[in-house]
Amino acid sequence: MFGFFKRKKKSSDEVEVDKTLKKMLKPDVFPNGMQDVEAGADMVIYILNQAVGRDLAKVVFVSSLRKIHSDHFNEQQLKAHLPAYCVEFFNDLQFKNFYRYMQTIFTVKELFKQAPMDVRRVEDVDAAQQELHFATDTYQTKYVVSEGEMFGQDLGVPQEENNEQGTDEELKKLLPPELFPNNLADVETGTEMFLYIIKNMVERDFAKAIFVHSTILANKAIFNLESFKLHLTFFKDLVLNEMQITNLYNYFHTIITVKKLFKEAPVDIKRVEDVDPANQELHYKTNNYNTKYVVSEDEMPEWAFDASQLLTGLVMKGIADNPQAGHYDEIPEGTGRFGWDVTNPIPVNGIPANEMYLRKLETDDGRMITWQRRGSHSSPNIGGMIDKYEIFSGKKKSIGFLYISPYHKKLSQKVPEGFRFR
Repeated sequence: MFGFFKRKKKSSDEVEVDKTLKKMLKPDVFPNGMQDVEAGADMVIYILNQAVGRDLAKVVFVSSLRKIHSDHFNEQQLKAHLPAYCVEFFNDLQFKNFYRYMQTIFTVKELFKQAPMDVRRVEDVDAAQQELHFATDTYQTKYVVSEGEMFGQDLGVPQEENNEQGTDEELKKLLPPELFPNNLADVETGTEMFLYIIKNMVERDFAKAIFVHSTILANKAIFNLESFKLHLTFFKDLVLNEMQITNLYNYFHTIITVKKLFKEAPVDIKRVEDVDPANQELHYKTNNYNTKYVVSEDEMPEWAFDASQLLTGLVMKGIADNPQAGHYDEIPEGTGRFGWDVTNPIPVNGIPANEMYLRKLETDDGRMITWQRRGSHSSPNIGGMIDKYEIFSGKKKSIGFLYISPYHKKLSQKVPEGFRFR
């Protein structure tokens, strides 16, 4: 991708580098063009203590910021993304600071429509840590926003002296219409659920702010239970037990799930009676969505976003109705040879995922496979129907039959004997 900047005895001319970079700048990511790139290069050079030249700093900044806007992003992905010619310049602290800088740029763009050139470093509050913190005209934080730190107390959380009308007016400015199509009606519904879960332990205005911030976080960032716990620590005076945190997490994941799959809004989500009072977990439903379990980050099938609502709804209902549905590579109740026997089928998350799984396979000796579906079967020890596929080496030679159970919450990462992932 960056062939113009491979290691060479003589550096590329900076004008040529800029011309090449200009072609890569997306206006929504770099609204000020090369001014944003220059500001980012300054920060890269500062973070790396002048260890790289300006051309390389520009390339590292542009490529990393493009990547962070195109995919879910975390520290491991950033480290894997950085090419071999620049990873060597980063120690652990420098890498952490660079990651935080990238996350800050992403956050202020998403929340405040500010550009890379608007992000400034602030003095370290703890010189012993040597960690960089950042600010813009509307955003300042001791910690940089990472997966679970999307909002702090200073990001629009109303102060106690604000009246409810003032709170609502401030919150209106934060509401993305795609998440809150009914505006404050969605906020009021979500606040009711939030207060129900935490047993009314905070004031309503404060609950509204946390609900709005958390919903935006769930939609914009990598969202899992651990990152959500970290996010909640930014709200002072909010002390929750584990069950309350779990129920809140499930609720926010339900909001995002029904929005993505069924285009429904927070106001459409209603709680249902707990099927297992001993667990005290809350479950939810809408007109199109009713599940005992909430779909979490590794349960959202890749195919779901391109599928019809009818297909998605049928499959998600099948997963919800399967008492064995869970997060595992092999069904615990399975017996016999994994994948080869109908009593131990391969678990995947949805019928379209059958083909996704098979496309990843090849034989142990590296031969390509093809397949043909041979109907549905059942087994007394397995919940739901089981799909049978005849597997061929190439297009002609039959190897045998594999069995797949499509009503689970995860795409299995285990391979049957005789196969490997490509």
